[in-house]
Amino acid sequence: MGPGGYARFIDCSFDKANIEHWVCFAVELVGCTFSGRLDKVVFNGTPRPEDVDVTGSPVNRFEGNDFARAKLVDVGFRTGIDLAKQRLPTGDEYTLLEDAKTAVRRARIALNAWEDPESKKRARGVLAVMEQDASAGQSQLLIRVDDYPRPARPAVQALLDAAQAG
Repeated sequence: MGPGGYARFIDCSFDKANIEHWVCFAVELVGCTFSGRLDKVVFNGTPRPEDVDVTGSPVNRFEGNDFARAKLVDVGFRTGIDLAKQRLPTGDEYTLLEDAKTAVRRARIALNAWEDPESKKRARGVLAVMEQDASAGQSQLLIRVDDYPRPARPAVQALLDAAQAG
């Protein structure tokens, strides 16, 4: 699902909505509530260069949204969305890395020290996505280990644990 052009949602309720394959490049969400399942969704804090003329702004407003009762499956917050300005789901399945750059640095050091080539292989792609998101302006990362194939989950969890070690 992708709205054509620019869309702004203010104080909307997506109560018990199942949203799949929604890639938001020129979408603003302010004060919205989600309580269903979001699956394969990407929210961007900045529009693509070709969308700036349509949006009239170099940033997508994204604040005050409540995802606390939503199930986020393979959901990405990218390019500068301040996760501190959202209510996020909590629980053991979600890992919030509040300082993405530091977390990525710690994870990279840990990964480089691992002896097991299979674990390295399974975690390398996750670290690449983390690095890409952090370098594209995402200051915090929300990661759900269960979004990855079952055999990779122990390596992904070890990577996230290393990212949080301090």
